Amino acid sequence: MAETGIVRYLPTPSDRMGLLWTLLTIKDGVILELGPSGTTHYSMESISEFGIPMRGNLYCTHIDEDNIIMGDTARFEEAIIELDGERHPDCMFLMGSSLTSVIATDINGICRVVENDVSAKLIPFDQGGFVGDYSYGLQLALTSITKALAEKTQEVKPRTFNILGAGMDSYRMKSDVKEVCRLMEEAFGWTAHEIIPCESTLDSFRHAGSAAVNIVIRDEALPAAKILEERCETPYVTGMPYGYQGTLKWLEQVAASIGESVSPKLIADIQEKSMDLRRIKMWSRMNPNQKLKFAVVGNYHLAKGLSQFFEGELGMTPTIKLCSHSLKTVNEPDETIVYCEDETIKIQQLESLEDTFIAADGISLHVAKENNYKLRVSYPSPGFTPIANHLPLCGEYGTDFVVEEIYNYLRMLRG
Repeated sequence: MAETGIVRYLPTPSDRMGLLWTLLTIKDGVILELGPSGTTHYSMESISEFGIPMRGNLYCTHIDEDNIIMGDTARFEEAIIELDGERHPDCMFLMGSSLTSVIATDINGICRVVENDVSAKLIPFDQGGFVGDYSYGLQLALTSITKALAEKTQEVKPRTFNILGAGMDSYRMKSDVKEVCRLMEEAFGWTAHEIIPCESTLDSFRHAGSAAVNIVIRDEALPAAKILEERCETPYVTGMPYGYQGTLKWLEQVAASIGESVSPKLIADIQEKSMDLRRIKMWSRMNPNQKLKFAVVGNYHLAKGLSQFFEGELGMTPTIKLCSHSLKTVNEPDETIVYCEDETIKIQQLESLEDTFIAADGISLHVAKENNYKLRVSYPSPGFTPIANHLPLCGEYGTDFVVEEIYNYLRMLRG
């Protein structure tokens, strides 16, 4: 396929989209965007796909040619004061759009102009989609809000934890969060304090320091965790549990951080399931001419976790391991997982797959041939909106589901 400047499917969402997806999950947050109302309306179309509820907390001033040519921001300043008077929010997130970023509108300066005229705390975001992609937007939102709101506390609630990095841009995130909470309860008897950002409020950020430990499930949340460690002396654990042995390793990592032992019963249950994977490895030995191959496309934590499970625990052969976003926010990225900026090359890679177990987004699955086994594990997901909150991809139960799909893949190969 010849290289073309035309995007055939969907481009990687910008940092502006990552900001919106994150800020809109904060239940009592109010967002005001300076920009054309059409772009705000367009961004709302993707929000429903992720299952983010619309609470009437996203506002747009709109701008016209006079605002652009003259650099007039009076409408934005008036809107800030008006929203403060009508909604009485504790905090207001102020965003520039791509257009206002091009003409260098100073969102931070506007905040300084009006901050004494409002009671709400103003948190500005002036990137407008030109600094990075959605992964950076998530990191920026979590870091900025934690820095602005997190309070140093003298009281730590024993046996509680926060989950940091639970962004709704991850497929079935609420299901994964429930699985992490279940593992923490069954392994240690610990309960969740705050889940940030997908089930958060402004108080979630203010009182995050009351938890005994932070579980950082994505690298995008690592700067926020470091702020809480410095300000509130809250230790943190990084990583997401994928696979049976991966889940046990993750539990041992948490255990070392909190100074407790993992429930022996939970260890035994997971080890028993891990032993059953021998049947899959036996299939590979009995069919040496037909390798079990996998491809994965998704957010970095998902691509890394599933790849380690497929390769390390099942002995499958990797074909492609693609990250859906740049690796700018990833701490020490795995060099075998790449971000492909050229859509043409990505399409060629997907079209080349044969008899492969593909765990990917809806578009990647659409591009791949029908003689592959396809499992949807990431966004974008055109034509399908996940509703269930009890179908994780991580942890013990998530691995149960993935293993079931692997057995279906084996049946497909048998013909």
